[in-house]
Amino acid sequence: MAKRSMIAAVIVVAGCTSSVPPEAENVVLHEQMSSGLKDCKRLGPVSTEVSLWKMPTIDAGHIQAQDNLRAAAFQQYGADTVVLESIDTYVTRVVAQGVAFKCGS
Repeated sequence: MAKRSMIAAVIVVAGCTSSVPPEAENVVLHEQMSSGLKDCKRLGPVSTEVSLWKMPTIDAGHIQAQDNLRAAAFQQYGADTVVLESIDTYVTRVVAQGVAFKCGS
């Protein structure tokens, strides 16, 4: 019985993990524009969409969308920072939009 519970727990935890490509792990996500970004270079818009059919919960879809936004900012612009401008939940998908920045050297 304890072995089955452990396996079930591992499956649930594994289903909730998000995947950020290694190169995007250091991209910082801000949830709003702030004066701390005044010295950063604005690079451009980024967006992503996550299917909720592939997610165990809506929250997991939101987390994955934010991670995908970080990855898109890095892949499209080489950004080290992304500001989340909006995250919208629809019946079967989550759409996130933001702006990529370069704040480091």
